[in-house]
Amino acid sequence: FRDRAINAVRATGWMAVPLMAEVVARLITSGDLARQARMKRDKATLRNTIVRRVLKEWLPPSDSAPGFHIWLPLPAGRTMNALVTQAAQAGITLAPPGSLQRMPTEHLGIRLCLGAPATEETLERALIEIRRILEMAEAISFV
Repeated sequence: FRDRAINAVRATGWMAVPLMAEVVARLITSGDLARQARMKRDKATLRNTIVRRVLKEWLPPSDSAPGFHIWLPLPAGRTMNALVTQAAQAGITLAPPGSLQRMPTEHLGIRLCLGAPATEETLERALIEIRRILEMAEAISFV
């Protein structure tokens, strides 16, 4: 049965689904795909401008193209647990690097997802709150 199942998957999965291939072909031909890509780049640029304005003193300089994620290094004197907890108390979800991921202490930080908030206003409010948390002394200690 295993060999027959493998052969069936190979026989049906070797090409793009015709309907999706047609949709993509029409998007390319009409110019809509290029328009969508431009809109995504513009949105990434706008959101990067917001995060760089709000968190400028905590972000390293960047010469890469804007994207929908940005690395926020953990400031000296801060612990990851406290930062994540304080953000959660403010209604902001931050996920620390995976516990299985080995990372030198000087590279610890949080990857901020700039694409998740529905609006730029929501993103900016969350970033202002993160800035407020970063500016205050660490208020939570874990024993």
